[in-house]
Amino acid sequence: MTIKMSSVLVDRAAESQAEWVDGRAATGFDEARFKVCALTKQTYLIKRGKLFKRLSKNFPNRTFEEIGEAITSPLIGALMADEILHGWEGFDVEYSADVAKEILTNPNARELIAEIEYCAGTRGQIQVEFVEEASKNSGKPSAGSSKSAGKSEVSSQT
Repeated sequence: MTIKMSSVLVDRAAESQAEWVDGRAATGFDEARFKVCALTKQTYLIKRGKLFKRLSKNFPNRTFEEIGEAITSPLIGALMADEILHGWEGFDVEYSADVAKEILTNPNARELIAEIEYCAGTRGQIQVEFVEEASKNSGKPSAGSSKSAGKSEVSSQT
């Protein structure tokens, strides 16, 4: 089969728009859903890069993990609340931007943040499509079509 080229191109404008994504049953969030933008949203990537740069200046010679969850989790949570999360359903607390920021900056919200990241990560995925008939020169090369196919093998006899 031949892959449809347009199906492997991402829609960058759509990634910046928030859409509803269901939570995962495996993590216990199957009754929840989140309105999220993709993790590839340009403003998120820029702010995340600046955050990591600031952390590396404030904590030289330490990895993100070495800095510690108590410091990093609230910072990532605030960034997620500002740039990625735009709504939730299925919780006993109604969504608002202020409430989301308050909850996501709590160091104990790491599992919620991880679920939001997972949902946002699904937004940038492509859906590969195939076409039935391949156009000229778009199929996989046959076994005998490589450049070296016409060359004779060199014997290893001495």
